[in-house]
Amino acid sequence: MPQSESREPFRAFVNFLTDHLIVKLVILLAGLAGAVQLAATPFATPQIHVTGSDPHAPFVFPFALKNSSGMLPLGNVEWTCTVDHMEMMGNSTMDNVGVRTIGQESSIDADGVTNHVCNVLNAGAQVSKVTMDVTVQYTMLYFWHRRPVKQRFTWVSDGEHSAWIEGDIH
Repeated sequence: MPQSESREPFRAFVNFLTDHLIVKLVILLAGLAGAVQLAATPFATPQIHVTGSDPHAPFVFPFALKNSSGMLPLGNVEWTCTVDHMEMMGNSTMDNVGVRTIGQESSIDADGVTNHVCNVLNAGAQVSKVTMDVTVQYTMLYFWHRRPVKQRFTWVSDGEHSAWIEGDIH
């Protein structure tokens, strides 16, 4: 069989693709969807970081949200700070505290950083430890709802010094 005959089905397929507008549009849309997915995952997850601790206001939690995507903004950004656990200086504890602060930002630009504050508690100096989760919900391209991001933070105090740190300390 000559080589030109074995290539006939391939040429017919290529001609079919180039001659049909609907097929071209489907291929274009699939490519565009793949490019958006590639651009948004996995590095488009917001990062949450503590930005300091004020010894005069220990239960005010300052934090920053960073959009780690270099291409796409985060839209409809909403965060919730939830106190989960508290320990008092006298060894008493409270679990599932449920104190919540909610905030929102319309968008965070690509590679952008926004600073926020959660007023967690209005408690006295008798508290030695607070465990809190910050959950961020957001969209990409203002319609594509992404999985919420959650980060745990702990406020620790020895009576003299106090600070918010990332993670959970046991």
